[in-house]
Amino acid sequence: MSASPSISVVVPTYNRAESVVRAVRSVLVQTFADLEVVVVDDGSTDATQAALAALDDPRLRYLSQANAGPSVARNTGAAAARSDAVIFLDSDDVAMPGWIGAHVEARTGDPVRLSRSGYLDLDAAGRLRSVVFARALTGAGHTQGTFIPGTFAIEKRLFEEVGGYEPALRFGENTELAVRVLRSWRAGQWRSTEIPRLLVRRQWSDRAAKYDDLKATTARFELEHHADVLRTHRESWSVRQSIVGVADARAGDLASARRAFLSAWRATPSDPASRRAPSRPRCLPSHGGCGAAAVRDRATLPSPTPTPGPTHTVPATPTPATTTAPVGLSPERRPGLPTAGPGRSSTRGRPGRRERRRGRGSRVSRRTQRAATSYWVPGLPRGPASRPPWATAGRCRPSARSAPSARRSPGCSVASGQTSRR
Repeated sequence: MSASPSISVVVPTYNRAESVVRAVRSVLVQTFADLEVVVVDDGSTDATQAALAALDDPRLRYLSQANAGPSVARNTGAAAARSDAVIFLDSDDVAMPGWIGAHVEARTGDPVRLSRSGYLDLDAAGRLRSVVFARALTGAGHTQGTFIPGTFAIEKRLFEEVGGYEPALRFGENTELAVRVLRSWRAGQWRSTEIPRLLVRRQWSDRAAKYDDLKATTARFELEHHADVLRTHRESWSVRQSIVGVADARAGDLASARRAFLSAWRATPSDPASRRAPSRPRCLPSHGGCGAAAVRDRATLPSPTPTPGPTHTVPATPTPATTTAPVGLSPERRPGLPTAGPGRSSTRGRPGRRERRRGRGSRVSRRTQRAATSYWVPGLPRGPASRPPWATAGRCRPSARSAPSARRSPGCSVASGQTSRR
């Protein structure tokens, strides 16, 4: 190994003897060999040191310290790195082939102080959850979930200028570091680059449940120290305020919880359009996937062409007598709506003026009828076939042109193969 390798890989670990060996081995087998691996043991009590000693590679360095958290362990490894570029890798993640070479190649030529790539997000069973590609460094919204260890190589001098990882944080420390890197980038306008490749396999294991209680601490820290950056991205501000609000509510401080929730709501108020659709199926593997056929199969609305079966429920056809006027409008003020008495539009005992003019008695007005029959289920073709049974009640029946003796409703005329009221 050279005295000053091209890049240093820092791997913090704590009681992960088996997984850290897999992570380190994925680095040592990279085709780009001019590197060093600095493993920082954060006070492990298992056989981590013996497992790493069995690898027997001169590029591997082992450091041990008292348990102080992942942030301190990463700072210790970066300080001991011999290269001018540092890249971090968690002890339960795996580097994919070409990982180091892609970052070293991205840093050659023009001076690049930061290079970022994408990663594969896997669950505890090794199943693929999502893929995340690196996005251009422009705002606070591009720091959430994109500064994952293993996905960015940073100049050692820049890492020291921004202050490294915050020692007090044990959750979300990567995003907090990214916010400070973003502030430095805005002030200095140094060059960064994105690698359009997925170069790390990230295994979540039990980290989400293990660090759930530490989210509020990180959110409070970021709101206190980085409010100027977070306010430029409403969603980032809202997420952190919501986390603080939940923590305050659980602690019994309802006044602080209300203030946090109000600030979150002001940043990203609810979209009324999200309440328009009668059902919004989820696109999850457990729900059958994300294809168009799966979405149609997951529809919760009744089928427009009912077929006999135990799983189909046909909505009951409401009678006109049960229809009520809109709130604030009595039947006297809203002529044309059906009322309780046959042929009565009001409680005064005589038909309304508009109904007498049309000669329709208690039948619903044309506007009401058009509104009822214009019902359309999203995802289904428009037309009479997409209307539920109650929407077509009282309308003209389809006519069979091939059967002249077919009975037609009075007042209907043939139009495009079906009868419609004049």
